[in-house]
Amino acid sequence: MRSRRPHLVLLPLLVAAATLAGCTLGPRRAATLRAPWAGERTLAVAPLLNESGSVHADGVRLADRLTERLNGAAGVTTVPVNRVLAAMERLGLAEVRTNEEAVALRDGLGVGGLVAGTITAFDPYDPPKLGLNLGAFYTAPATPAAPAPDTGTGTGTDADADREVWAVAPGAPDTRALARAARPTRAEVRAAGPAATPGPVAAISRVYNASNPGLQDRLARFARHRGTDYARSDTDARLHRISADLFAEFVAYEAAGELLAASPGR
Repeated sequence: MRSRRPHLVLLPLLVAAATLAGCTLGPRRAATLRAPWAGERTLAVAPLLNESGSVHADGVRLADRLTERLNGAAGVTTVPVNRVLAAMERLGLAEVRTNEEAVALRDGLGVGGLVAGTITAFDPYDPPKLGLNLGAFYTAPATPAAPAPDTGTGTGTDADADREVWAVAPGAPDTRALARAARPTRAEVRAAGPAATPGPVAAISRVYNASNPGLQDRLARFARHRGTDYARSDTDARLHRISADLFAEFVAYEAAGELLAASPGR
């Protein structure tokens, strides 16, 4: 009678080897997006302007996709697009086209940053193509006040310093008088008008073309996982190329990651 002991010993080893092979050779999960700053910041996405020339490009739906992807990033919370639309109606904004409008909408929502931009290209047919110009208008972080210069007079208030009589050596220029003379007059300030609103703190401009081999690889990896730990059918990559909505979901993931990577760390 032949012994079955060797087979019983080998069976657990074979199972362990198969498990390790599956862990090693299996497809990787799509990377989790992460903000570069510490803590959390609330962001909003304005409906994108459609400058693609196609009537089928939907700026509101794409803003919703971007909001969903940003909300999944570590360090980011978002407000829904319908709340952004309500704020735009309250502010009398039909669209967000200028820096001033973006900042006004951001402040009206009370969020830490607003993403606005345009759809520059849109072709839903295989291989699909989607172009985006995006800018992030963040609120300025609180910065500590600069220390007062050491004048050798000890501590005191600004008013005390203004009242103090400064001794000027004979022949030396009076620097305080020069500083006062260099200041613009009120008439000059009024003539110059208000300062221009700063542009976006971070910006990207991309055309995501599914005919690009590198993008095809990233699309296939995204389609297999789509934010889960379970591999999906390889045919999902094909579905993401023939479905404009699924391709837009992938583009939103890519664009959100690139915009966060271009953002400052505070």
